[in-house]
Amino acid sequence: MRSAIAGAVSYSFDQLYFESESAATSSIAALTSGGDWSAIGETISLPASSDGMPAREVDTRFGELFLAELAQLDPGDRWQGPLRSGFGWHLVRLRAKTSVAAPDFANVRGQVLNDWRSETIASRKEAAYDLLRSAYTVEIAE
Repeated sequence: MRSAIAGAVSYSFDQLYFESESAATSSIAALTSGGDWSAIGETISLPASSDGMPAREVDTRFGELFLAELAQLDPGDRWQGPLRSGFGWHLVRLRAKTSVAAPDFANVRGQVLNDWRSETIASRKEAAYDLLRSAYTVEIAE
C-alpha cells in the first residue's frame, strides 16, 4: 500500500527560509535571544510549521537533501542549521521525530483491495486501447 510503510518517520518542526547560507547563519543569534521567530526569515510558499509530516511529504516539499539533514537533527527546543533544500537554506527547530509503525492489515485491507482493483481496471483499459489502436492504420493524404 502506498501510504503505509513500515519504519516510516514523521516530523514536527518549524522552519525559516533564507536565500543565502550567510543570511541563515546570521539569524541564529536573533532566534536564540527569544524573539518572535515568525518575523525572521524570508517569504516562501512552504509551511512555517509542520506537525507529524511524513518523511515522504518532507521529501516532496523540501527535497531529498533537506530530509537527509533533518533526519540527522536531534529534537528539542533549539534552532539548528542551516539546512539546504532545493529552494535555499533553512533554520529548523525539530520539535519531534516519531517512528510510525505499519498499520495492521485488517485496518487497511479495504484500501489495499480498492487500490488493487483500480490498478487492475486501469491496466485492462490500457490493454484494450492498445488492441484497438493496433487494428487501425493512419494514412495522411497529401
